[in-house]
Amino acid sequence: MRVRQALEKARAWWDRLSPQQQTELFAAVAEYARRESSLQVETPEKPMMWSQYARGVPVQVAEQQPRR
Repeated sequence: MRVRQALEKARAWWDRLSPQQQTELFAAVAEYARRESSLQVETPEKPMMWSQYARGVPVQVAEQQPRR
């Protein structure tokens, strides 16, 4: 029951954001991850809330190029 309530709250929060706000949020989170972790990260093609990431923004670690 707690998980379901948490998902409902997360969906309600995400639904208040416009598509432009969602895009800007995903970009800001990805930039922070790049800066703090030195990883190459990507945001999903279409930013959206996934239930397994209800309280966060999913970013994907891109394949790393070998350092020379």
